[in-house]
Amino acid sequence: MQGRIFFEDNPWPEGHALKTLDVSCHLFPERIDLLLDLKSEDYSETRAIKTEDDEDNFLPEFEDIPEWQHPDSWYNYHACTLSNTYWGIDMRTPINEPNTMFSMQAISGKTFIFNPVKTDETGIVDPTHQWDSDAQAFHIYLRGHDAVANHAITFIAQENDLLSLNWTGLVANAYIGDYHFKHKFRCEAKDVPFLGYQCSLMKGEVRREAETVPPVSVREAYHRNSASQLIENADVLNFYPRTNPHGTDWLSARPERPSAWPIKETD
Repeated sequence: MQGRIFFEDNPWPEGHALKTLDVSCHLFPERIDLLLDLKSEDYSETRAIKTEDDEDNFLPEFEDIPEWQHPDSWYNYHACTLSNTYWGIDMRTPINEPNTMFSMQAISGKTFIFNPVKTDETGIVDPTHQWDSDAQAFHIYLRGHDAVANHAITFIAQENDLLSLNWTGLVANAYIGDYHFKHKFRCEAKDVPFLGYQCSLMKGEVRREAETVPPVSVREAYHRNSASQLIENADVLNFYPRTNPHGTDWLSARPERPSAWPIKETD
């Protein structure tokens, strides 16, 4: 996987390299949700920016500038995590269409919109826009626990079942009390593997340390039946049962069990 994430007007116009980008889906009996977990390299790894002279005084260009543009305010928070799995799933992110068999290759070229907001001609949201942090599809740790909205996510199928991704959106510096979505971000990545489908819990399913209820064979039959109703070529997917009571069952084309961050397995 190769990719970068860019934050408009921050100190690094060249963007930040991605450390990881996990793309998977959440399989429910009646729908498929998109799961994304992105982590950047440390901001300091992008390019070292000297902000002080030899006497520890700020260089003139770094005096009296907004925190968003000051490298030190980024260094304090190390790196970016942008995800709807890392902190648990709270909102639906459906990407399948009714009466259409799903595959990541089949959705190539389609753009998915989450948490849309009305913007002006500059692409920035009205500062009076009201939003609820509990209604955000994705969460971000950027310069602290900030907020993201107005996501537009497009996948392009590559050879060898890999994907390219283009993801744009807006950031609000919520961690410091600024709830105005006024900073643009863009992520571009290629050669991204699709990990597969993390399976939701069966109705009435119980997870215990010493016992698996229901047994693996029953769960596999249930998830394969759900997949057959929704996913193209579902019969060729491998089933990987969870390896601990709080893990996740998977259906995947990969030859080994995917290792993405386990989701909070609730609807």
